[in-house]
Amino acid sequence: MPAQPRFLVGLELFVIGAAAWSTTVVLDARGWKGTDGEFRRGYVLLIIMNQLALLPYLAAGVVVATVGYGGLYLLVPSIVFSLLKALLDSWVLLVEINR
Repeated sequence: MPAQPRFLVGLELFVIGAAAWSTTVVLDARGWKGTDGEFRRGYVLLIIMNQLALLPYLAAGVVVATVGYGGLYLLVPSIVFSLLKALLDSWVLLVEINR
C-alpha cells in the first residue's frame, strides 16, 4: 500500500513469515517422526532448506519495522532458497519416486 507506515510493512512480513515458519516446523517435526532411520539423513537437507527459505522472512520483518526498508533485501535469499527448495521437491517428485 502506498502510504502504509514502515512499521506495518515490517509487521505484515513478520506475521506472515511466523505463520509459515511455525506451520513448516510442525510439519517437519511430524515428518521427522514418521521417517525411517535410514532416510532421516536425507530429510535433514529438506529441513535445512525449509529453514533457510523461511527465517529471512522473519528477519526482514524485524529489520523493516525497526531499521528501515533496507530490510527488504533480506527477502532475496529467502526467495532464492524457496526456489531451490521447489526445484529439489520437483526433482524428487519427477525422478526419485520412479526409482
